Amino acid sequence: MMRTGIPALVMTALLACGAAPTPAGAGEGPAALARQLGDASFKQREAALRRLVKVGQAALPALRKGA
Repeated sequence: MMRTGIPALVMTALLACGAAPTPAGAGEGPAALARQLGDASFKQREAALRRLVKVGQAALPALRKGA
């Protein structure tokens, strides 16, 4: 249940803040970051969340797929 809640929370945050997309090739892709939201390490999950917010709405398809 926790794994489906986090991507939904991130999607909501991205939509609410209207974050501008990051240019392609700037760091890890949204799919890899979405997978990291399920990592056992709290620090890893938090870092992935921060990067996903920076990616912006371009991350939504990966988050929806992961949800």
